[in-house]
Amino acid sequence: MSNITVVPFRVNQDQAHNNAEVIKMLEKALEHAKAGGSHSMALVMLQGDEVMNSWHNGTDINRMLGAFELLKFDYLNALINKSILIGE
Repeated sequence: MSNITVVPFRVNQDQAHNNAEVIKMLEKALEHAKAGGSHSMALVMLQGDEVMNSWHNGTDINRMLGAFELLKFDYLNALINKSILIGE
């Protein structure tokens, strides 16, 4: 039988750090868009119980859906690897 490990996902409570990281990512995305060539984007922001989402798709819908799946995979993989590395 395989060894199953439960990986707890915990919230980072450092609000100043979290807000700074959000701003950093938005600025990086804006620089990328201003450089030209961008045709699609999707945004999800969480603030307390509020969810802001926005998107623009200037390409095949399947490419955007594929990007969502890649984002989910990368996000979950990063959380799992972080938990493994810090031994939670």
